Amino acid sequence: LAAAVFAFTVTFRKDMLQLPVGVQPHLIFVLQFGWFFLAVSLLVGLWHMDHWAKLYLTYRRDYHATEQEVRGNLEEAKWIKEEIRRERDKLKSTRECVRFWHFTTFSIGIILVATFAIVNLRF
Repeated sequence: LAAAVFAFTVTFRKDMLQLPVGVQPHLIFVLQFGWFFLAVSLLVGLWHMDHWAKLYLTYRRDYHATEQEVRGNLEEAKWIKEEIRRERDKLKSTRECVRFWHFTTFSIGIILVATFAIVNLRF
């Protein structure tokens, strides 16, 4: 969503505002800060998806550890599962923090872009 809002507001800024020739928009810095926060949200969102991918990969490793148990390598399987649990716990806490910043920067960006549009709305 951040990419779409960013792209549409950048591309159709003049059409969105429909300002008469020579009239400058008010509070242009609000729109620029909105774009900044949307861009940051996009980057943090990619980081968030990367954390999800890493989390899911730990489940694949967990499956292979279970195969080790079936083959009789109980000590190795126990060690692998403990390592996976620690990695999962770390990923989950980091992912929660990243998710918070992802939604926070997106919300701030949307609010700023909407504020700019409302202030410059011409009836």
